[in-house]
Amino acid sequence: GYDTYALYPAPANFYNVKNAFRNYGIDTFYSSNDLRLSHEWYSSDTEMAAAFERTFTKSPEKPFFAFVVTNGAHSPYRCRNFPLFFRMNAYFRASND
Repeated sequence: GYDTYALYPAPANFYNVKNAFRNYGIDTFYSSNDLRLSHEWYSSDTEMAAAFERTFTKSPEKPFFAFVVTNGAHSPYRCRNFPLFFRMNAYFRASND
């Protein structure tokens, strides 16, 4: 067998994600707080990679699977309901595909 891990750049209670991952078969879940991310909702892919390296500083004794969620590819969007530092613009280009 192998151990399973999930590293998630948001709080564990967001959409009940900690329990959801447990139901998916994940043994150990790390939230943004567990990973000591600089922002609870807004971490870069680079920061998530660094969190992964901190979490797995030495090789595990047996094989493992780590599911690491990143937000870097999350498209910016404008939302009037968030504070200004969350406000972003989105640009969509039509496709003929």
